[in-house]
Amino acid sequence: MAIPKQLIQKFPLSHRLAHSYEFNAVFDKNEARVSSASLLFLAKPNNQGFNRLGMIVSKKSIPGSVQRNQVKRRIRETFRKLPQDQELGWDIVVLTRPKIKAESDLSGLLQNSFMSLAEKLR
Repeated sequence: MAIPKQLIQKFPLSHRLAHSYEFNAVFDKNEARVSSASLLFLAKPNNQGFNRLGMIVSKKSIPGSVQRNQVKRRIRETFRKLPQDQELGWDIVVLTRPKIKAESDLSGLLQNSFMSLAEKLR
């Protein structure tokens, strides 16, 4: 019996982009993008059958390490909670921009951005 994705409380390494060549492939061959003042989402199809996430959260956009790690945790958590029907086999890269410091509702922005990206990917 398969465990529903909502009950799985971890983010496995297989669902992460870990190497520079994986990031470069998304930058070079992205097929969908969602942009806001504080975030940029890029996506390209993969052959894995599940979505993978890569994040670029720079010191330039968020100087404090505590805040940077909080943003990363929120991005990961929002990605992990995506509905099961949106597992389409995409590599997704999220880049933060300096205006993210002024963002009051980061969770809502992330949710809306992931949903906008999912609409473009269909």
